[in-house]
Amino acid sequence: MVTTDPGRFSCSLLVYCFFLALAGGVFIFFMPYTTVWAWREARQHWENRHEKRKEPEKRVLVERFTRSERWMHTVLVISFMALSVTGVAWMYIETGLGKTLALPFGGGDGAVWVHRMFGLFLMTIFTAHVVYLIRSALVGKKGYLSGPDSLVWTWSDFKAVHQHMSWLFGRREHPVFDRWSWWQKFDYWAVWWGLLIVGTTGLLMFDSVLTTSVLPGWMMNVARWVHKIEAILAMAHIFVVHFFIESYRPSAFPLNAHIFHGAAELEALEKEHPAWIERMRAEGKLEERIVTQPPRAVQIAFFGFGLSMVALGLLL
Repeated sequence: MVTTDPGRFSCSLLVYCFFLALAGGVFIFFMPYTTVWAWREARQHWENRHEKRKEPEKRVLVERFTRSERWMHTVLVISFMALSVTGVAWMYIETGLGKTLALPFGGGDGAVWVHRMFGLFLMTIFTAHVVYLIRSALVGKKGYLSGPDSLVWTWSDFKAVHQHMSWLFGRREHPVFDRWSWWQKFDYWAVWWGLLIVGTTGLLMFDSVLTTSVLPGWMMNVARWVHKIEAILAMAHIFVVHFFIESYRPSAFPLNAHIFHGAAELEALEKEHPAWIERMRAEGKLEERIVTQPPRAVQIAFFGFGLSMVALGLLL
């Protein structure tokens, strides 16, 4: 039923404008930021082009991510990509692109069904992660809510943003990071925000008859637009900003694969996360994290998987 209630229309318009402004604001900040970042790193690499690097077999590798963290990230990648492909397929089902993307799922209806299943699965994993964090905090495990290993933002992270921006223009030294940089913390909490918004609106649209038996029908329009805009924001941020940081920028090109096999070069970590390396040395824990080079086949498999995800993201 079409409503002429100006209050309901104004509410829908305000929500729509807010999320459009949010999406626009993210890219108004990040697009120039990453562009200057790429220029700064390219210039730095050119200036240091004559420096000799160690041979691959002589490089010391440090365990950057635990097995459980790598598995969680891989599950998140697969689920997010499945949701992205099926979501774009349904959004553009009347076009050649949409029909092609929906083909592996048996058409538009199959794509919607797979989209819903992966949505429920991802929300279940997210809920389990939240429960795990709460339980860990309650039983007194250190490092989840405070300290250098925590992903919770502190005032030093805000100062690091300012210092990093100054470094981009050659005005200050590069900020010294511990285990996590400010953009890694940003990406982590962006997943929380995105899953809460997209997940909630997705659940509202899962059964429109049930939802409208409890909520007014115009809320479905709000849920649809919020779901769509937030999903596009999430995809664009991951495929442009996150992939830039982990793949496109000169120091990571063509792929930063340590999130998959867990091993990062000590030489690289001493440049980007020197405070973390120094802290582990002082605590006598660095030797415990020294690992051997993964088998060649494993490296190729992870590298191929990562690059295929980057390529799929660029296509979408």
